Amino acid sequence: MARMIVGRQVAVALDKAESAIDAAVGEIARFAALLPEARQRAELSAVSGQRIFEGASETLALLAQARGRLVETHRRLEALGRAMNVTVTATGPVDKPDEDGPRQGGGVELERVSA
Repeated sequence: MARMIVGRQVAVALDKAESAIDAAVGEIARFAALLPEARQRAELSAVSGQRIFEGASETLALLAQARGRLVETHRRLEALGRAMNVTVTATGPVDKPDEDGPRQGGGVELERVSA
């Protein structure tokens, strides 16, 4: 029973982390997209703010890499859960490649896999 509780806590924390990084990616992307428009509206030369634009773009690329590492962590946690006979099932609009997961609702459910 303790493994199931811990598994659920880890799954909930992972879901929050995935949501947070997606939100950060979105915010940085919106910020980076705003910079060229802001430069033009302020009537600055194309040279103005180039390093700022590069910094925002680099930050977005680094966040994309971090998101990829988190996805890899997700997969490894799934494998560990299976090895421990504890399966955490995400519910909600979570389309995963090569999977026919739930499409409505939301949350995390635990299942105990029989040995």
